[in-house]
Formats: sequence, C-alpha cells, structure tokens
Amino acid sequence: SPEDPLYQRAAEGASTSGGPDDTALYAPLRVGGRRLGVVEVRISRPEAALPRHVEALRSMAAFAAVAITNAAAFREVEQAREETAQTLANLENALTRLVQQEKLASLGNLVAVVAHEINTPLGVSVTLGSQLQGEVESLADAVAEKRLRRGDLDEFLSQARDECEILNRNLRRAADLVQSFKQLSVDQTSERARAIPLTEYLRETLVSLDPLLKGHGVTATVEGPAGLIVPTRPGQLAQVLTNLVQNAVVHAFDGVDQPAIHIQVAGTPGGQATVTVSDNGRGMTADLAAQAFEPFFTTKQGAGGSGLGLHIVHNLVTGPLRGELTLDSLPGEGTRIHIALGSFQPSEAPPVLEPSL
Repeated sequence: SPEDPLYQRAAEGASTSGGPDDTALYAPLRVGGRRLGVVEVRISRPEAALPRHVEALRSMAAFAAVAITNAAAFREVEQAREETAQTLANLENALTRLVQQEKLASLGNLVAVVAHEINTPLGVSVTLGSQLQGEVESLADAVAEKRLRRGDLDEFLSQARDECEILNRNLRRAADLVQSFKQLSVDQTSERARAIPLTEYLRETLVSLDPLLKGHGVTATVEGPAGLIVPTRPGQLAQVLTNLVQNAVVHAFDGVDQPAIHIQVAGTPGGQATVTVSDNGRGMTADLAAQAFEPFFTTKQGAGGSGLGLHIVHNLVTGPLRGELTLDSLPGEGTRIHIALGSFQPSEAPPVLEPSL
C-alpha cells in the first residue's frame, strides 16, 4: 500500500536500512507511473548487502513489476475472451431458435392457407352432394308414384351430369391440395435425400402455395425439362421455394399491376441442376441486394417482416442442399435468384418417388 512506511522508504528506488544484526533491502514494484508494491529482502549478515546487490534487487523488482502487470492484463484479456465467446454462443443459439421458429411459422402459415383453400371445394362438394341427393329422392318418388315423364328424366340426367362434373372437379382440387401439402410437410420434416423429377416436384410444391398466390393476385409458373431426375433433399428445396415465393409476395409487388413469379429449371441427367426464381417486382438497390441474405434484415420492419426468410434460404442452399446462390436485382426491373443445386452420391438418394399430380 502507498501508505505503508516500507513503501514510502522504497518509493524512489532501492534502499537499505537496519541495524548491525539485521539489514533490509527495499525496491519498488513500478511500471511507468503505476506503483504496484514493494519488494523487501532481509539479510542477517549486514556485510553481504553490497551496492551490486541493491542494483540487482532494483532490476529484479522492475522485471517482477512487468511480469505482474502482464499477468493481470492476460487474465483480463482471457476473461474478456471467455465472455465474448459465451455471448457469441448465446447469440448463435438464439439465432438457431429463431430460424427454427421461422421455419415452423412458415409451415404453420401454409397449413392455415391450405386449410382455408380446401374449405372452398369441400363446401361446394357438400352442397352439390346434398342437392343431388334431394333430386335423386324426388326422382325416386316420381317413379314410385308412376308420374315420371320422359322430359323429367332427361332433365334430371342432364342436371345430374353437370353436378357430378362440378362435384368431381372440386373433389379432385381438394385431393390435390391435400396430397401436395402432405408431401411437402413430410419432406420438410425429413433430412433424407432422394431422387425427384425436379420440374414436376417444384410444380407440385407451387400447387400448395396457390392459395397464397391467389390471395395476392400473383401468377406463378414453372418451366423446365420434364423427367429431369435430380438427387437432392426435397424438403429443404421445398422450403427454399416456399420462402422465396412468400418473400416475393410480401416485398416485391407494391405498386405492380400484374405481379408474376417465374421459376425456370435447367440441367441434364447426371449433371448439375439449376433453379432460377424471378419476379417482375419493384427490384432492389445495390445496397439492399447486398444485405438481402443477412439475418434480421427486412424492408418491412414493424410490418410483419422477420428478416429471416432469405437468411434461411441462404443457409439451406449452402448447407443441406450443398449448392450456391446468387441474387441479381435492379430498381424497377424485378429480382432474379439463381440456385445451383449440389450433387449427392447415389447411395444418399433412394429411388425416385413420383409426385401426385
């Protein structure tokens, strides 16, 4: 302590004190203008305390002060490093949870939209079924009472034919929605790779997104070679397409009269397949495009945008799908996202499962 008498005595340099039976040497522990303490050495033989010993003690005290300072600084740096590493781990864990929640929320939104869409054809089917049942019962009564006329029968058959056609069309629509969503949900909960007909699979995935597209007046098309078999992870690929379509619907079409999304598939059997998703939206500036795949970046802050949609796309394409993606966009000229799918070994991809459509 600076208040200690020993410290005061050694404040300006090494010194000696003591009587004939006991000699003490003192030297300050000092780095620059910072004083850390005092080194005290007691010698029982006063004649041994020579000037060179005092100089040696002074040098030793200087090195000790530097060593103590360095050790303290190292401890502070190490503690700061550990705190930084823990903070980074916490942030990564939080981001992982948010990404997972966003994926589940995306699937949940799709469930709600598909359920609402299925309700329409099923409602029409129930109404037509009830109406047809009533007409059949009326016809049966007329037959039982022997008052059926040929014209009544012809009218019933014509009307029943039309109603059955409408009924079957609505039931097929509901069945297509259920099947496509079933395959999509199964794929999104599976990490397994399998070989798929790429163009047909993307077209089927788009069917499950049709309610979302119709709700916003967006047309979407898929173009590509039929029967192009590609080993990949279809669940992650469907998630990528879902996020890209949802992102375009939410962000791209403000002020656009006829919003449209076009998906172009290219590739050769055994070669690298590519998927290009483009829209005719308002596009992005170079600054926005450079930040598009960063987590939490959104142009709809406070309006429902989480900023994780395209970040998930980037992670899925460069991670499980083993691919690469690029983004091209200019203000007023829409956005084009090009995805080059990675390759999988035959052992990683089971036989082809054909889509339901």
